[in-house]
Amino acid sequence: MDRLSASISGLEKETLSNTNSLTALTNETSNTLKEFENVRNSNAANNKDVEQISGAIATNLQNIQSIVRDIQDGEDASKKHLEGFADSASKNAMLFNDLYSFTYQLKAILQELKNKSLS
Repeated sequence: MDRLSASISGLEKETLSNTNSLTALTNETSNTLKEFENVRNSNAANNKDVEQISGAIATNLQNIQSIVRDIQDGEDASKKHLEGFADSASKNAMLFNDLYSFTYQLKAILQELKNKSLS
């Protein structure tokens, strides 16, 4: 009976030790799961931040592209204006030359008339 009682007592101690070990393991597993949940929540928050940053970058890129297009359009318009100005300047130079020639011819005619009237 003593041996049986000692055996049962030993079994109770082993069971209690196993129960304590399982409780500690359960607590450790629970803490690990909480840490994993914290990491998952942190990753979700980081992913949300990355999505917001990516959206902001995409919006900024679209704005930059729009500005570049506006600049190119402005350059094209300026180029057309400059070409028109250059064309007008060329025509003005031709008209000035024609006017100069006309004035020179008129001066020659007037000089000839003056010479004829003096004669």
